[in-house]
Amino acid sequence: ADPVVASELSEESVHKDYASSYNTELEDAMKKFETLDYTISESELQRAKYMGKPREDVEEESYRVYKMRWVLTFAIAISTALIAVAITWFTKTFLRFKLKTAQDLMDREGDGEVFRGASFLFVMAMTIGYVVVGGLLVMWEPVAAGSGIPEIKSLLNGIMMKRSMRIKTL
Repeated sequence: ADPVVASELSEESVHKDYASSYNTELEDAMKKFETLDYTISESELQRAKYMGKPREDVEEESYRVYKMRWVLTFAIAISTALIAVAITWFTKTFLRFKLKTAQDLMDREGDGEVFRGASFLFVMAMTIGYVVVGGLLVMWEPVAAGSGIPEIKSLLNGIMMKRSMRIKTL
């Protein structure tokens, strides 16, 4: 056998060519979808080789990234808790206002100070007001119409839905 041909057909070069062509085909197919990129290896040794840096630098950078992930996790948890508290507080405040005002109107209806049905009309007006505000917010950002659970599930599966993770959507 010709030595040039034998060296070109070594097992390592054939495997390398197959792997690179497979990766290229896979990357081309995946470009059609908007997804998060989870293909970078978490192995510090492979990342050091890929980035052309000494392993010690990559280990130090990995440790910094590890610490920042924890800081970010705590920041997200605290902000989520604060948002939940704010939502609960606003809900209770608006509900107390609505029910207290309706009770006052019912008492005044009984005394004859206001017409019969004023409390009912007030409760209906408040409810319609809530619906109008919600409808306007959904018109402003249509992604905000649902509960957000499917969007979070798809994000956790690596599919980024457009406009789902914005302050406007919250």
